[in-house]
Amino acid sequence: MRVSVIIPWRDRPELGEALRKNAALLGEAPSEIVIVNSGGDRELPREIVRGGWCERLVLIELPGAAGLNRSETLNVGAGHSRGGVLFFLDADVLLAPGFLGEALDTMARHECFVSVARVAETQPELSAHPWNPASPIQEKISRTELRHENGHVATVEYSASKDGTRTGSGLMIVRRRHFDAVQGFNSKLLGWGFEDYDLQFRLQLALGIERHSLGRLIHLSHRRPDGGDSNTRNRAICYENYDRGDFLGTLADDEERWRGRTVEETR
Repeated sequence: MRVSVIIPWRDRPELGEALRKNAALLGEAPSEIVIVNSGGDRELPREIVRGGWCERLVLIELPGAAGLNRSETLNVGAGHSRGGVLFFLDADVLLAPGFLGEALDTMARHECFVSVARVAETQPELSAHPWNPASPIQEKISRTELRHENGHVATVEYSASKDGTRTGSGLMIVRRRHFDAVQGFNSKLLGWGFEDYDLQFRLQLALGIERHSLGRLIHLSHRRPDGGDSNTRNRAICYENYDRGDFLGTLADDEERWRGRTVEETR
């Protein structure tokens, strides 16, 4: 299966290191890399991608984008990709040997999508929610289950452990036909926060496919804002959508909105 690795980007300098270290591991399957620059610096990603890194590398620019709407950025990237499997990967995450092969093997044996089980920080002290070393609590787990009247059951889970690892819900591998069937991510959600769980919920509730969680990847740590406010707001929007029986994203709308406006460079 050809894999399209889709990376949203806005001024994250870690992209170069991540591409350099991930290049060989992405070779575990025929792949292309699609980087979507959502209003960030234009020259930095162009310079970074001159390294080649894989069989086909596409750099998409969204000129005039006011900020990083992660859902919109990933939908546009999916629309410019060719693979039958989509791997949504952040610009500052390092793969582990064998992860991609294991994920594709799991998808070949099950009607499912795959999310990342654990993400470790290179510098745990820079985490948005650093662990209190004096705490006797070893792990915090939040699990939500939704049951549809059609019999489909959806579960999502977030956990953070004292060892500095957490779930990697935003790092997902999904078949294109499943992604298209639910119209991808929902760009009506603002910024970033909960868009990954929303896609997981809709894939399970609308299509009845399974969620499989596996692997342990590494996040190149940096200080980042807490997405708590947008996460809470976006979660409320999503639950209202589910109550109305609306399980579709905005893939077609996002592709149409940016048609003829993107700048594409292929290597």
